[in-house]
Amino acid sequence: MLRILIDGYNMIGQADREMETLRERLVKRLNEYSLSRKHEITVVFDGWKSGLPVENSEKSGAVMVIYSRLGEKADDVIKRMVSGKKGGWIVVSSDREIERFSMSCGCTVISSAEFEERIDRVIKQGKSYTEPSYISTEILYLKDDDSEDSLIVHHKRKGNPRRPSKKEREKRRVMEKL
Repeated sequence: MLRILIDGYNMIGQADREMETLRERLVKRLNEYSLSRKHEITVVFDGWKSGLPVENSEKSGAVMVIYSRLGEKADDVIKRMVSGKKGGWIVVSSDREIERFSMSCGCTVISSAEFEERIDRVIKQGKSYTEPSYISTEILYLKDDDSEDSLIVHHKRKGNPRRPSKKEREKRRVMEKL
């Protein structure tokens, strides 16, 4: 069983309207995801502008929802939770500061977009799927001397082409379990 820690507003975006509806929709989708996967899911939302004077947490189905206290950002709660148990979390956030801090604590970080895609596929298919290739393809059109278009397909890779980086290998291992 994996422990997944999600930066809530980072996942749904920072739209000022209908925040309550967006939060409820995210929690509902996370509950649907947890029906097919038996992972411990915690989502943290900001309460620093309009929250309660104390940190508030509630269980919504299989998902633990935490609201930071007034004057505290969700980033601070995530950092506190991640540093409390070294390497025990999979952190879902596209915030670079959270990403760096979490990785320094031994956690695996997945971007919000990647996790959103994973949730969509798991909910729609009801099963796991094979990972897409991490090779990016670039198509270049070049002019020949005869004024005919030629098509050249160029595959870009970073680092050693035969072995993914340590970070990427760890991320793939975790993504297979999600």
